Order: sequence, then structure tokens, then C-alpha cells
Amino acid sequence: MIIQYDLTGPATESYTISVFISEDNATWLGPLNTVSGAVGTGIRPGVGKKIVWQPLSDYDYIKGNIRFKVKAKGNGEAPPPKPITTNAIEPDMVFVQGGNFIMGSKKDEPNGQDDEKPRREVQVSSFYMGKYEVTYGEFKTFVNETNYKTDAEKGDGSFISTGSTWTKKPGVNWRHDAQGVARDIDEKRHPVIHVSWNDAQAYIRWLNQNTGKSYRLPTEAEWEYAAKGGAKGQGYLYSGSNSIGLVAWYNENSGNKTHPVGQKQANELGIFDMTGNVCEWCQDWYDASYYAGRPELDVDPQGAASTQMRVYRGGHFGHSSAFCHVARRRGYGPGLRDGYLGFRLVLPSR
Repeated sequence: MIIQYDLTGPATESYTISVFISEDNATWLGPLNTVSGAVGTGIRPGVGKKIVWQPLSDYDYIKGNIRFKVKAKGNGEAPPPKPITTNAIEPDMVFVQGGNFIMGSKKDEPNGQDDEKPRREVQVSSFYMGKYEVTYGEFKTFVNETNYKTDAEKGDGSFISTGSTWTKKPGVNWRHDAQGVARDIDEKRHPVIHVSWNDAQAYIRWLNQNTGKSYRLPTEAEWEYAAKGGAKGQGYLYSGSNSIGLVAWYNENSGNKTHPVGQKQANELGIFDMTGNVCEWCQDWYDASYYAGRPELDVDPQGAASTQMRVYRGGHFGHSSAFCHVARRRGYGPGLRDGYLGFRLVLPSR
């Protein structure tokens, strides 16, 4: 995450900058050692100073809502730096131990589709998976800092839900819910929707530029492995259970709308909403016949070489249970956007 501040004082003065962390705004821990950037000794005055904090390195501090305090000490009496923002822009991540699994649907699996077959053994390397889908609030931070215009804003809007059908409506974009109504600030924990694959890539580039990390969308092999519980998987039809209502917002319990992330039961890895709520973009190109002709042991597959569509995974709030099993896969053009499609991130472990 990024901590940004202004440091005022004589241009000839240098300061020692330290960062402290608190959960209750009363007890402050630190100074933190796992920080880099405009921190430490010899920092000159200026605006927009940035400090990078690596949350996974201080895991014991991450227990809830956190605040930061930036302290400056100079040779003379120096005013404290003025914080601009301390919003964490990095997602909560869950470590997924790599391993082998059977990818795809069984021949006799209810509602299994041809593009989910034949099943094969796949080996996936370890990685970190977003605990939650990227939220409206997180995407708003990105837009506020960059003035980015999504494909929906540059084009003719996005598809909205009108009950049993989806209709394209001009002017609808990431600021709106599935019905095209402007979101309230209280909905900042809802997954962002009306974003294309291209928009997700823009968000990722911004995040990586500001963190020095290598976030990306998951491959569909990583996505399915994590959805099935990874090495802890119990063979459930949905992500975390055979009872879809325990783990997912779908057509029978959602009220035809998105819900804040993390409200349903997590899967075996502690990851939420991989079934239901919204579908999620993956990195791969989509090919309906991709599974055919793959090797008997497929190691870290990266998807089709090139087609016209990108993969998306997971059922959404308007789907029936028949469309929500973890092996289900579909594809859309990278510029498409609608009211049920969002994304989550992964981070390579090496």
C-alpha cells in the first residue's frame, strides 16, 4: 500500500521520517521497518512524498481497520508532514499452495458443458489470490487518482438487468449498480461492475506502478484451483459447499443485485464469493475447444494463444444454481461490460 504526505520546512533542512501503525487510533506501534521510499534519514521537504508498506511482511499488524502516523524529526523545529491519503490500495490476499487438481467437469456432472471437457490433471504453481473481488470503493480510488475513463464511459454505456433480460443503457458505468442506478457511498464494499477486461488491466497497471508489485488477473486454471479449495479442496460443486445458498448470492437469494463482498461463507482457503455475486474476468483468451488436445499433465496452462474473447468465471447474482458450478467457463470480448461482471487479483509468490 501507499502512504502519501507533504513535508513542509526550509528547503535546506533534511528530516528523519518514521511510520507508526494503529488499530484504535490510541496505541501506536512502530516505527515500521518494512517500508521504503520517502522514509528514513535525509528526506528533503516537498509535496506528494510516497512511502510503500508491504502488508504481508507485517502480517501480525493486519487485524482490522488500520491507521498510520507519519512523524518527522529535523535538526530544528519542523512541522509534521501533512498526510494526503493513507488508504490501502492493495487487496487482502490469501496464499494458495500450489499443487495438482482435476480441471473441468465430469462426463455425468449435472449442467456440465462441452467447453468444460475433457477433464485433465493440471499442475498449478503457488500464488496469492484476492480474498475478495475488487470493490467499488477500491476502483473509485483508482479513478479519482488517475481520471481514468472506462470503456463504458468512452462508449455507449453498459448492460443493465431488467429482471429476466439484460439491456444496454447509455451513460451507465462503474458508478452504477446492476440496474443502472447511481451507487451510494455506503455501497463501497460491493464488487465493482460495468468494467471491461481492458478496464481491469488499467487498474492493475496503476496498482503495480504504485506498489512495485506484479498483480494480474488469474489464469482460469488458477481461478478454478482456488475456487475448488486448492490443496484443501473437498470436491464441492460450488466454491466451498454443495449447498449454494451458504456460499453464494444467486438468483434465489440475491434480490437481483450485488451484495458487499465477504458476507457469505468462505471456501476451504478462506476466499469469498468465488461462486455468485459477480462473475470474474480471467487473464486467458477463451477457446471453447481449448481443453481438447491439452497434455495429460498440464503445467500452469495460460489459455488459448489468441481468440476474440477473454475468459470469465464464476456465477453471478442473477444466475440459477445450474450456471454456478466451479468448472463453468465462458468468454466475452475484452471491451464488453455489464452489470454482473467484475474481477479479483492474484499475485505470484515468486
